[in-house]
Amino acid sequence: MNAIDEVLKSPDDLPGATEPTSDKKLGLGDGSLNPRKLTLGWLIDALKKTLELPLRRQQRILSLLAEFLGRKRCTLLSWQTLLGEPRFINPGVAGSQGLFGILQVPLVRKTKGRIRITRHICLLLTAFKQLVKDFASRPTHLSEIIVELPKVVGAMDACGYGLGGVYFATDHSPRVR
Repeated sequence: MNAIDEVLKSPDDLPGATEPTSDKKLGLGDGSLNPRKLTLGWLIDALKKTLELPLRRQQRILSLLAEFLGRKRCTLLSWQTLLGEPRFINPGVAGSQGLFGILQVPLVRKTKGRIRITRHICLLLTAFKQLVKDFASRPTHLSEIIVELPKVVGAMDACGYGLGGVYFATDHSPRVR
């Protein structure tokens, strides 16, 4: 608590300023040093560098997608509800970044508050459902969704880096093999 107070010191001159830490949240475990935490709806494992969805959210998204795959039309509000769930998990599901362009089209072409679910939209919903099932079957490594800079740049074969030439690493000068 003292270290947090030093970093996030409350300004004394502001009336009504409160402590930056909440005893209630600390009591619930929000301040614990557990490497696996539920943060903003995601299960993040800092040691394994993986990302997962809680089971409840996985089931909700899969049931929503299955419900809309059996429909021909829906209301504007239900379509917006459908798009909200996958949009939340879109950054964490590798391969889903390009699926929202066509799913947004019915919002522009709606007629009288009803949205027609076409064959193309069904195909996209099916693809998204498969991606979510894959995402739910295993934790996603953060390197799948966040591009990391390579540690070593150069040719590589089964023996390792370098192939008898020069390779460049970020933490030291070039080496000749």
